[in-house]
Amino acid sequence: MSRSLRRFAWQGEGASSVALLLGAFQQQPQPMPEIAPGRFELSVELPDDASIGYGFLVDAAGAEPSAGWPLHRAEPGADAAALIPHPWGAAGVLAVSEGATARVHPAWRADAPPAEPATSRELRTASGRALLLLGDGAAETLVVVFDGAIWSDERFGFRQAFARWRRPGAHVALVGTADRGVLDQRAAMRTILEEVLDAVGGAAARVIVAGQSYGGLAAGGLLLDAPDLVDAAVLQSGSFWFDESTDARARDFDVSGTLVQQLRTGAFSGGGRRVIVQVGGDEGAMIDRSHDFAEAATAAGFAAQLQVWPGGHDYAWYRHGLLTGLDQLLD
Repeated sequence: MSRSLRRFAWQGEGASSVALLLGAFQQQPQPMPEIAPGRFELSVELPDDASIGYGFLVDAAGAEPSAGWPLHRAEPGADAAALIPHPWGAAGVLAVSEGATARVHPAWRADAPPAEPATSRELRTASGRALLLLGDGAAETLVVVFDGAIWSDERFGFRQAFARWRRPGAHVALVGTADRGVLDQRAAMRTILEEVLDAVGGAAARVIVAGQSYGGLAAGGLLLDAPDLVDAAVLQSGSFWFDESTDARARDFDVSGTLVQQLRTGAFSGGGRRVIVQVGGDEGAMIDRSHDFAEAATAAGFAAQLQVWPGGHDYAWYRHGLLTGLDQLLD
């Protein structure tokens, strides 16, 4: 794997310190040296094939990773390939740095030609959950994507990418899950999915669920629990370590959780349904947990495929991986 230095620079007045937040869930910002008054630079060796989210934290020296970071001051560089809202829901945005050989889906290319906007409808489920539906005409395939507050944010650019990607008969429902704690509650997630299908006018001929991190766990649970509703799934950096019998705050990434354990006991039958399991190559033990889920799903009769993407726990590559996975499921 080839690697090269990428230079990150921030310039402004009155800053006592600037740190680089590299990756959407970077554990600790990296201090940037001030090379001239008001100009801070840092070069980092990164894989040439990786798409990575980044931002600058101004006057945040010594800050610990928490929602208390001054993320509203995370300002992207002018050379960013794209902007994405920070996954923690702060007011700030992350920029995207893409390596020379990064795997970029055509719909997300910076030089992609403009496309006519797709029809969009803002809906509410019976319980008041926000829902953005993208697509024209009758939906033969409905893709339900969790953490919709991120994907539907105008800064993310998903609406424009969807317009370029648009597949005949495919609609995408971006489902708001601001109450992220519900994503590990399997009965609640089935109810949410049922409400989404009601809100968009009933189940399509084919329903695909997708999610990232805890959203990947939620989508994986629906794939197992709701074979009457779900036909396929794209699971990205799924939290397959999650054990329903223990405190989630323990976060033991070295042991596979409930979904994998149940698959291994033969509690579910895949019936040939397809699932694409994606994980970042820099995610450590999360790679093993994704491998465990894909292996156990295959043994249970699912048509499972594991894909390791360059990058971390990061929406910078999730956007490419999601549309790539959907292409594979729809072709």
